[in-house]
Amino acid sequence: MILVLFCFQINFSVTFLKKIIFKIFVMIFVAQILFLLIHLSPSEQTPELIQSTPFSCKEIRAVLHFHNKKRNDIAFGKTKLKGGKNIWQLKWDEKLADVAYKYVQRCEIEHNNNRPNDTGENIAWRKSANEIQKPVSDMTEMMEEWYNEIEVYEENGKDNQSSSNFTQMIWAATKFVGCGFVYYVERTEYPLSPYCQMLICNYRPSGNVAGEDMYTKHDEAIEKCDIGVPSWEFEALCAHDAKHARTKDFCLGDFDSEVNNPFTCEEIVASLKYHNEVRNNVSLGKTILNPAKNMWQLKWDKKLEEMAQNFVKKCEFKHNDNRPIDAGENLAMKAFPNSLKSLDPVEMMDMWYTEYYNYGRKNGTTAHFTQLIWGSTKFVGCGIAHFLDKAGNPSYPYHTMLVCNYRPAGNLAGAHMYDKFLNGSKSCDVGVSSQLYKGLCAHDEEHAKSGDTCS
Repeated sequence: MILVLFCFQINFSVTFLKKIIFKIFVMIFVAQILFLLIHLSPSEQTPELIQSTPFSCKEIRAVLHFHNKKRNDIAFGKTKLKGGKNIWQLKWDEKLADVAYKYVQRCEIEHNNNRPNDTGENIAWRKSANEIQKPVSDMTEMMEEWYNEIEVYEENGKDNQSSSNFTQMIWAATKFVGCGFVYYVERTEYPLSPYCQMLICNYRPSGNVAGEDMYTKHDEAIEKCDIGVPSWEFEALCAHDAKHARTKDFCLGDFDSEVNNPFTCEEIVASLKYHNEVRNNVSLGKTILNPAKNMWQLKWDKKLEEMAQNFVKKCEFKHNDNRPIDAGENLAMKAFPNSLKSLDPVEMMDMWYTEYYNYGRKNGTTAHFTQLIWGSTKFVGCGIAHFLDKAGNPSYPYHTMLVCNYRPAGNLAGAHMYDKFLNGSKSCDVGVSSQLYKGLCAHDEEHAKSGDTCS
């Protein structure tokens, strides 16, 4: 009896002990899960992005102007350093900007070791206890921190590691820059100052090359540029080419932003209405020209618009020789005394139609007018750019350039502008008769009813 009781007590103790151990393991497991949930919470451990977008046009101009102004001051010898020669005027590079933008979103205060070869990099970072109202406006101050390293730069020093941001910013052989910016909250590492900003600028070719000087020092009597073209705005810098030399640090933000973006829906509708109204007038015989048949009512084409917008940004008043064979093109340019002039694409399109008065004469340009009216053309898409040109008339330095692409192209050798309408024949052997423009042929029933739309 005693032995049985003793065995029962031992068995009970072992069973009880197992239960205790199991409960302890469960409690430890639950505690670990709770720890992970608390301490690895995304809101606490992962930086919270507040603002992270590619640079706007105005921000691009601010970056370019800051860099080129500082480089120009160095080249002129306006600092404690000797003047320099053959220092490039920087241009913005979208590929460099894309690399910087993608990397800066990681919110890691360290250099990107995977950036392309021959690419330099500057990083600026700051934190604040209070929410920043205008974070992007601080970018200039952050770039100023790089430039202020000039104070510790030793002109004849062997080791200028502490001024490497400054030397990269000024490095004469560097020709391009592109930047990325992020504004984020990091509450775990910086609980007292959680609001962080980081700016990264990439440069090509890279600066800070071992064994090379930041720039070539010059004598006042020596020309500042043996390379490129002397810049108009930054007189001690060397522009990439003649166009770069005579334009400011350029992007489409030289004017109000709303007239620099791709066409708005309102502008698309207005452009279509203008084209189709003048085509309709010709088709119905409301001009001195013969009436037409089978003349299409134009529709807007996004691919043609994109092609026009990409080309017009180059600010070169010449035709795009790389456009597709079946795409026609009209160009227009206007100059203004200031940037406050209201710009109307339709007003510029009317410059093409006025060539109508030259039609049939031996002398005078009519190619823009004939493309505008070309009967077999079915689609149109346009782009517009605004820029400052110092090389032209100083009284009218602000320029607007309009490009419209057409498909199928007009002005085909040996072809007629349109089919002539004959009494008793139909206006449309193609498409569907337009309800809005009685002399034009819509693409389909829906187009015939809807008329000019941006969709």
